[in-house]
Amino acid sequence: MRLELLIDGKTYAIELVIGKPVMVRLDGEMYQVEVKKTEKDMRVVLDDQEYSVRIGESQVTIDGKKHEVEVRNLRRGRPSWYYAVEEAGEVELGKPIEKSLKKEGMIHPPMPGRVVSIKVKEGDRVKVGSPILVLEAMKMQNEVVSPIDGEVKEIKAAEGSLVDVDDLLVMIQ
Repeated sequence: MRLELLIDGKTYAIELVIGKPVMVRLDGEMYQVEVKKTEKDMRVVLDDQEYSVRIGESQVTIDGKKHEVEVRNLRRGRPSWYYAVEEAGEVELGKPIEKSLKKEGMIHPPMPGRVVSIKVKEGDRVKVGSPILVLEAMKMQNEVVSPIDGEVKEIKAAEGSLVDVDDLLVMIQ
């Protein structure tokens, strides 16, 4: 599940992968999270640190500090992540994620669309911000760029193909 959160005026790209453990990709960095629901709040463990989290209509309270939140992807009038937390239930916190996984560049489209052109080929070296492909969505062309420095390992998309936000377009390592 992919969404954007505007927290205290700053936009964050979030991707949740529900399972055991729950995986969260925040602005390209992958984290392993444990979620425990209690009667009053949720307990969220991230990098061996536990946080008390309460979810309100337009704010989230973390360890007593309130943050204004706007969710850019809603489902049935509630934020998508609300349902993700419900589905997650209690999960086990496993071993920390290997650094190699954190650095892996898995590029997904920011929105459903059609791949207009691919600007790289397998084996190309890219830097952060290098153009990877052009995606057409809602009659606009959007350039998708590399989130990391590395080598293009695999291209999963083809020019002209229709893609959804969960589709993997390119892998960079």
